[in-house]
Amino acid sequence: MHSQVSLSTINPIFKESALSLMGSDHDCIFNTPFKNIRERVVRARRVQEQRFWNSSSRNNSGMNRKELETHAELADSSRKILQLAMTKMGLSARAYDRILKVARTIADLAGEKKIDTPHVAEAIQYRNLDRPV
Repeated sequence: MHSQVSLSTINPIFKESALSLMGSDHDCIFNTPFKNIRERVVRARRVQEQRFWNSSSRNNSGMNRKELETHAELADSSRKILQLAMTKMGLSARAYDRILKVARTIADLAGEKKIDTPHVAEAIQYRNLDRPV
């Protein structure tokens, strides 16, 4: 059994007030029964196939800068959280793009057309887990 990891546990820059933007009903993939995960992945892959049908990119990880601007647009609240993470964690422009791509994928898995604050926060968590301790 997996448990959801809190951003405040991983990185102290995320205060509870910032996390409250996520809401308590955020559906992390770890809270999903295994049988439903495959369905979500298949559905997300179909969305990406449709998104990139006329592009050299095949999925979110292959998006170029122009595609990121088109398909990974952030609301102001999400952008502020990402900018805070970039500053406090000392992340590069490349890391910014990678977080956007992961957030877009998380939103696809959740069946959402827009990237919301919980998607960005979760992507930041994963980015932080990739960093050496």
